[in-house]
Amino acid sequence: MRTFLAILFFALLASACHPPQRNFLKAQGHHIVNGRGDTVILRGMGLGGWMLQEGY
Repeated sequence: MRTFLAILFFALLASACHPPQRNFLKAQGHHIVNGRGDTVILRGMGLGGWMLQEGY
């Protein structure tokens, strides 16, 4: 009975917790926006075959 009450307590505790707010990136027209609607600019660089062995 004690284990059942412990499991019930933790199940109720887990169901009372709010999940974190999802702030994923998404497409809105031609722009990428975050969860608040702000435009996000993705920047990066490509190494262009840096580890690719030459064919000669």
